[in-house]
Amino acid sequence: MIKAYLASISTQYEGEAIEARYRIFNDGNLIINKSLMLDYIKPVLVGHATLDRLLEELEDYNDQEIKIYINDGALFESVNGTSGTKNHELLRMAKETRKELDKFHDLEIINVNGNHEQLTEWNEILKP
Repeated sequence: MIKAYLASISTQYEGEAIEARYRIFNDGNLIINKSLMLDYIKPVLVGHATLDRLLEELEDYNDQEIKIYINDGALFESVNGTSGTKNHELLRMAKETRKELDKFHDLEIINVNGNHEQLTEWNEILKP
């Protein structure tokens, strides 16, 4: 089983880079450990941009069960289609992200927000 942990770190200042930090484990063994600086995008779109980057890394593991752990309620709602936003850019990006997610056979996204034990593990794994 593949477990991936994703953090999206944006800035509130226009023009500054964003950070995508993720760790991917295969049966408990760390196989990918990346922290990437990406060009600026609007903060509301950062989660989708970093999730799309992670999905590119996970394409090689499509034949396995995959669990992605995030700490982003807005991203979780938008990829599940339960967000009430009317932001057209976000809706378009969420639609594109869902298309990418549909390419995977057995993928689950888990939002650790609200679960102290999972949140603590997520935080420890993603520390720089």
